[in-house]
Parts: sequence; C-alpha cells; structure tokens
Amino acid sequence: MRNQVIVVLFVLSSLVFAANAHAQTMTFKARVPFPFVIGNQTLPAGTYQVQRLLGRPTEGDQIGMIVIRGTERGVYKAVVTELAPQPDESRAGSQLVFANRGGQHYLSEVHLQGEKDQYIPKASHRRELVGSETSGEEVVLAELH
Repeated sequence: MRNQVIVVLFVLSSLVFAANAHAQTMTFKARVPFPFVIGNQTLPAGTYQVQRLLGRPTEGDQIGMIVIRGTERGVYKAVVTELAPQPDESRAGSQLVFANRGGQHYLSEVHLQGEKDQYIPKASHRRELVGSETSGEEVVLAELH
C-alpha cells in the first residue's frame, strides 16, 4: 500500500512538473521558402519549428534562447538572442523576420506573440545591414496554423 501511495505521488508530481514546463515553452511553425543564414550556418528552405527556451522572459532579462528545428530534415540550431526592452503588444501572432543582403537571407529577428522581440546577435548581418549594400528588403513570415 505504501508503495502505491509513493507511485501515485510521483506520477502526480511529474504531471504538475510537465504542465509547468509546457507553460514555459513557446513554440510555433513557419514555412521558409528560401535558404537562410542563422549564425554561421545556412539552413535549407523548409518548414521549421521555432521554440523559445529558458522560460518566459521577465522584465529584466536581456538575453534569451531559441531553437530552430527542421520538420522535414534533421536540421537543428540553437541560438542565444538579445531581447528587446519590452514586448510589442500590438503584434498579432508570431513571426520570423529576415534581412536580405547580397541576395542572401539572414534570420535577424524572432517575434513571439505577446513577448519581447528576440534579435539574433550573430547578425553582424543586422549591424552590417544598416547602411551597407543592402537591398532594403525585409521578409516577414508569420506562423503556420
């Protein structure tokens, strides 16, 4: 009897932990119709699952982490991001934002609905994009439903 109580308590605590972990994770999917660069890696066109890690950012947080996982291939990339000072409450839905430089698309921002915007710091591309030979094109892809 004592063993059954322990097992039931373990299962219940595991369910509470799993529900809390799920609440801390934000995920969306986006179809990217072109190859793109993130960090120092070029990822192929395809459907990607974008997931926030490290829990929901708080007011004082300055960095975050996202994972981009290909749903069609074994592509996986984890990236540390810079967080915007505050969330953009006016945005409807989650988005990926790409900058175009020299015909190459660079993932520059990840917007998660109701949360702080996340900027890709390795986008020396983002810094170079301002005032360099850019086409001025910005591509925004919204989440898949």
